[in-house]
Amino acid sequence: IHYLLFMNKYTKFGLFLAILFLIVLVWAYPIDFILLKWYNFGGILFAIILVAFVAPAILKPIYLLWMFIGHWLGIINTYIIFTAIYFIIITPMSIISKLFIRKNQKLNSNWTLTPGDEPINFNKQF
Repeated sequence: IHYLLFMNKYTKFGLFLAILFLIVLVWAYPIDFILLKWYNFGGILFAIILVAFVAPAILKPIYLLWMFIGHWLGIINTYIIFTAIYFIIITPMSIISKLFIRKNQKLNSNWTLTPGDEPINFNKQF
């Protein structure tokens, strides 16, 4: 566990990819498709682990591509999540408030006019 604290970020990324391929390997084991054979993903898994520990700098282009894609997916997900929040929470609240609050109902406010205040006409400002 303490070794993980001192690992290079490319080594950590290589281990992450290895875990990802291990998950695909476990998922693809019962499937009888030539590209999803266990030895294909087992070989890729072994190669990634070997590269991650021996020469992690080789994983730098894959890491940068992964971060670039992750950045843009994060931006897209933000818009999707905020849109969903708007339509799921704010829109029903607005509809409910428009149904139950009368337009001529006086809103409670702490604003008070002082005796010297007069209505201002903004038609002739200058």
